[in-house]
Amino acid sequence: MIQALLVHFQQDASILRFLAPGMQKEIEALAPPQHLNFASILSPTKWIDRVHYSWFYPFLSTLPLQSQSLFFPLFSPQQRNGLETMLKREVPLGRTSPFITFYLAEYLRKRLQKEEVLPLDALPKASLNPLIKVKWSALMEIIDYLGLFDLACDFRQIVDKRVIKQIYKALPPEHTAFLQYASKQTIKWTSPKLNLQHWDGDVKKLQVLLHKRGIMRLTKGILEEHLSFRWHLIHRLDVGRAQVMMNTLKEPIDQALIPYFRAQILQIASKVVS
Repeated sequence: MIQALLVHFQQDASILRFLAPGMQKEIEALAPPQHLNFASILSPTKWIDRVHYSWFYPFLSTLPLQSQSLFFPLFSPQQRNGLETMLKREVPLGRTSPFITFYLAEYLRKRLQKEEVLPLDALPKASLNPLIKVKWSALMEIIDYLGLFDLACDFRQIVDKRVIKQIYKALPPEHTAFLQYASKQTIKWTSPKLNLQHWDGDVKKLQVLLHKRGIMRLTKGILEEHLSFRWHLIHRLDVGRAQVMMNTLKEPIDQALIPYFRAQILQIASKVVS
């Protein structure tokens, strides 16, 4: 929280001079947002809305029903529905004081944020920031389109017309059109083979494979983003998808390729969100 405020006032030497040299350099390197929403930044519960409910399940599943009910007012109706499905029970909404609400929200935050994370509205200005605020369905669509770039890499090598026909049949029309577009683009990075010559025609298997590749490509495009941005985006995803992203973050990459992947993300995001 302190860092979020300092980002806003980073040009105020009267503040920075009291900080350790290392922290001064870190804050000076940040580009402060033009307009900070302090009501959002200071809210103890605002951050919860942007976290996928599956991140809260491991902790909540260890609590008795009465304790779960105290945490449930912190969540949105959609989050509560998802958690009730995972918990396999209906959880009544408990009543708490503002102080207890603050304490419970802070307790959850400390369980998830092992390091200090800038609030969403305090992130340094960056072209990819809108990704965190798009609807879940839009984010999933962006990931699906990114996976088609991997398919395009393989598509040029497929000579079996039967397999090509099966792929076209499995894709929705808008994905087929984008695949044809992506196949004509310059490829600066060759993705691992999809081995579609051995694909059995199962549409769901193809969708899952391409979706995973889309997550991996998305991850490669955010490697230069602020660490707090990466935290927020990872926690927008469910735990399963987030694990794919976190694993990809550990993989080596040619730094020169990051702008290439970022450009693909921005291109697709403008198409999906517009």
